[in-house]
Amino acid sequence: MPRTRQTDIDDFLAQQRIALVGASRNTLSFSRIVLKTLIKRGYEVELVNPNAEEIAGRKCWSRVQEINTPVDCALAVTTPDSTT
Repeated sequence: MPRTRQTDIDDFLAQQRIALVGASRNTLSFSRIVLKTLIKRGYEVELVNPNAEEIAGRKCWSRVQEINTPVDCALAVTTPDSTT
């Protein structure tokens, strides 16, 4: 049976530890809304931003590879220029 986009989404949301790549220091940014929503829904979130040591009172990693406890998946919330 072929996978659907909904199946992919459900599989992603079934993970518990997520790296949020592109976390912003701007409290009004989309990534901060995503962060708050993930935490509210019980996910363990690791923040990744090479330009910040801390965001929203949480440690921020420069790269996904630096996270000391493995994550299940990553969600990239970055500009097109920094994603490529």
